[in-house]
Amino acid sequence: MRYHPPRAGVRADCCHADDTPHSATVLGLVELSAEGVHVRLDAAPQPGSAVLIRLGLPEGPVYLFPGEVAWVVADRGGSGFSAGIRFDECLPRDTLRVFVEMP
Repeated sequence: MRYHPPRAGVRADCCHADDTPHSATVLGLVELSAEGVHVRLDAAPQPGSAVLIRLGLPEGPVYLFPGEVAWVVADRGGSGFSAGIRFDECLPRDTLRVFVEMP
């Protein structure tokens, strides 16, 4: 799994896949791969829970990717949580290129 830094301006949101009212606010998009995403969140989702990751650029459409929380770790400073989200299906290379800087 090769991770890439996000392209400047990429926006990300994270919400539960079910009707749970609370969604975690994405504090930072750390890196992306075809298999998943590493994000900083304001709340800790349960590992194994189903989530939806919404990615978009200011000038482009918004994409919605279902996934599962693989891991969660509290930030050292107590300001949030780092989480790894595994996508249900790998992103096609052309879709990944929309959001990341890659060769």
